[in-house]
Amino acid sequence: MGSVALGIHFFGETAFAALCWKQACVGAGEGWRLMTGHLVHVSSSHLVYDLGAFLVLGSFVEVRGRSRFVWIVLGTVVLSFLFLEWNGRFSVYCGLSGIDMGLLVGAATILVRDGSKGGDRVLSGLGWLGLFAALAKIVWELSRAEAVFLAGEMGGFEVATEAHLAGAAAALAALLLDNIPTGRFKGRQWQRPDRLKRLDNAF
Repeated sequence: MGSVALGIHFFGETAFAALCWKQACVGAGEGWRLMTGHLVHVSSSHLVYDLGAFLVLGSFVEVRGRSRFVWIVLGTVVLSFLFLEWNGRFSVYCGLSGIDMGLLVGAATILVRDGSKGGDRVLSGLGWLGLFAALAKIVWELSRAEAVFLAGEMGGFEVATEAHLAGAAAALAALLLDNIPTGRFKGRQWQRPDRLKRLDNAF
C-alpha cells in the first residue's frame, strides 16, 4: 500500500482527480474510490507524514498478526465511508491518516496486552500512552477543527476527523474479533483456526 501511495503521488493532479474519495463519484458507481481515496495526498509533506506513520505502525501491527492489520485497514475503509456519508461535511477526502489512526490504536492495544500478560509495566505504559495520544489528537481536532500536524500544508482541505474516528473504531473492532473464541477447543486451550494461521503467516 505504501509503495502504491508513493507511485500515485508522482502522477500529480490527474491521479488525484481520478482516485480521491468524491461523494458524488462514489454515488455514481466509482466504487474504487473507497479504497484509492486513502492512497492519494494533497502535498508531498502530507504524503511523507502519512506514509511514514503507516510504514512504522503498519509494520509493527502486521508482524504481530496479519489478520489484525487487514481488519484495521478494511474496517477503516468501510467505516470512513459510512461516517463521511453520515456527517456530510465533505465532498472530497484523501489521505492515509484514518488508517494511520487505526494502526496507532491497534499498536497501542497490542502493547497494553503484551505488557499486561508479561507483567511489563513499561510496555503496558507505552501502550496506554499511545491510546491517550490517539484520544488527545481526536479531541483536539474536534474542538479546534484543524489538524494537529501539517495544519498549514493541507491545500485548503479541512481535517476529516470522521476518518480518524473510523480508524480508531476499526482497531477496537479488530481487537474484539481477535479475542472472540471462534476456533476449536482442545481441553481448555483454544486452537486458532487454520485459515487465520495462514493469514498471519502469509509473506
